[in-house]
Amino acid sequence: PFHVGDMITFSGGEGVVEEIGMRSTRVRTAGKTVVSIPNQHLANATVENQSLMPRRRVRFTIGITYDATAAQMQELVERIEALLRADPEVDPEQLIVRFTEFGASSLDIMVQYFTLTTDYQRSLEVRQRVNLALMRLIEEMGLQFAFPTRTVHLVGGGGEGLPAGD
Repeated sequence: PFHVGDMITFSGGEGVVEEIGMRSTRVRTAGKTVVSIPNQHLANATVENQSLMPRRRVRFTIGITYDATAAQMQELVERIEALLRADPEVDPEQLIVRFTEFGASSLDIMVQYFTLTTDYQRSLEVRQRVNLALMRLIEEMGLQFAFPTRTVHLVGGGGEGLPAGD
């Protein structure tokens, strides 16, 4: 299921196949160590060959604060989709941008797209460019990213145990 030079994921790690021997396979990990795996273990394990993927998937959720209006959320979803469609390194046929949840602390937009490159470093560059463009878009629209918040309501208000004011 793999050849020398392929990037694989297996139980216990991931890395690039350096050598396939009669008894074991050597894999160079991201940490630059070499793992020697008995072929019998690989034959019984689930091995994912990342080198065979046609594209890299990117999926995340953007949380926007609850002060956004329905019109702003609709415009934001449309503009995110247009931003992704305009990027030459994003597959325009496999985009999903949807307002999906009323979260505990945010209005959540699910974003999923595929980079046309499968090279890991290049796909990270595409991801960074898209993320920065999304940040600029949200700032430009006057919206804000949400983060977990909690409001505490005190019942009574008698002030017991509080220091007296001046």
